[in-house]
Amino acid sequence: MKKFLGSIGQIIIMALLYFVAARLSLLLAIPPGFATPVWPAAGIALAGGLIFGYPSLIGVFFGSLVANFYVAAGGFSEGLNFQAALVASAIAWGAFAQAALGTYLVRKRLSIPSTLSKLSNLLKIMFFGGVVACLVNATVGPLVLCVVGAVPLSELLLNMLVWWVGDVIGVILFAPLLLILAHSHDLAP
Repeated sequence: MKKFLGSIGQIIIMALLYFVAARLSLLLAIPPGFATPVWPAAGIALAGGLIFGYPSLIGVFFGSLVANFYVAAGGFSEGLNFQAALVASAIAWGAFAQAALGTYLVRKRLSIPSTLSKLSNLLKIMFFGGVVACLVNATVGPLVLCVVGAVPLSELLLNMLVWWVGDVIGVILFAPLLLILAHSHDLAP
């Protein structure tokens, strides 16, 4: 029971952290309001998966769902509708899959936290958790926005690139920092 409650707590923490980071980041969004030049939530999601484990990534899904539904529904002023729910759900699944893939790729190559003191291992976290894994939601998000007409086909590749760069920068800036903070006691001589 204690482990179950701990997992629920981690899911809630991840959902709240992802939601808050997403809402703050969306203030910098490039129209139509989904892609930003920096997406700290991607780094938070990867760090959460590496620190707490895969079950905590359910929180990434819910945090992303609520944040993106808010944007897709026009700040809830337009109310609930199928298109807003479709867009928010697809992006949330993309965020979840991206964080899960990044967690998997990093864990496959590194032993967290003991390897954080080596620059080469931090670069592996940034590459596999950022450059590679961030291709997931940078593809899913803009594609679903294109399908529903929020992004014109002529701007799809640009939106994918901006989304990917924002997620990668978020991972590069925030995942290592959070991992180091979470495991600072493991790094002490």
